[in-house]
Amino acid sequence: MLLKLKNVTELDKEIKEINKIYKTNLKLEDIPLDDKLTWQAFQKCNTLGVFQFASPVAMPVLKKMQCSNMEELAAANSFIRPGTGGLDDYVAGKKNPKSIKQLDPRLMKWLNSTYGALVFQEQVMGLISELMGISFGQADIYRRALEKMHKPANKAKVEYFNDNVTKLAVERGFKQEEAEYIRKLIYDNCGYLFNKSHAVCYSYISYYTAYMKVHYPLIFHKTMLNGNLD
Repeated sequence: MLLKLKNVTELDKEIKEINKIYKTNLKLEDIPLDDKLTWQAFQKCNTLGVFQFASPVAMPVLKKMQCSNMEELAAANSFIRPGTGGLDDYVAGKKNPKSIKQLDPRLMKWLNSTYGALVFQEQVMGLISELMGISFGQADIYRRALEKMHKPANKAKVEYFNDNVTKLAVERGFKQEEAEYIRKLIYDNCGYLFNKSHAVCYSYISYYTAYMKVHYPLIFHKTMLNGNLD
């Protein structure tokens, strides 16, 4: 959160200087989210100094994903977390929608926006809710237990989930093989996922930072050098 606030402050400084030098009245909310040059910067990995995407870990992810909208950039923000899986499935599904594993529509509504890959915590909650027939809030209790499944306090919840989720899903009309596929997908990936709201907030800062780099490079680099000499 401190890093997030620091970068918002840097953006504010850049905008004030832009308005002063160029005699404009630029505001963050006026920056278009479909700026072609900004998205090209992400696609070409021209992201040194860009929030969240300046590292050697982030650039290969951007190269693979070729993000062109905020939904995809939020997924990229999640994929650069250590241990996160699903990137190859995401990229394959984006390139060829026919490669996406098709499941019950009640499950696909949580997976369609990420091309069949499990990327965000909210997806886990939604899928658990659908399979077990419980509320979103109750599903989050299981998600949190699975996220830290090796803690003794979570053992009973994890065991109940593993032992019962497929049976409960079948009772709700899901195919057994589909329910088991989702159970394993959740179990294998739950510990590493971002929540989507967090990823989206970060992605807006990333995008705005890249926009500044592309359109106001002198001010961008001056701000970066003044505040980030390392």
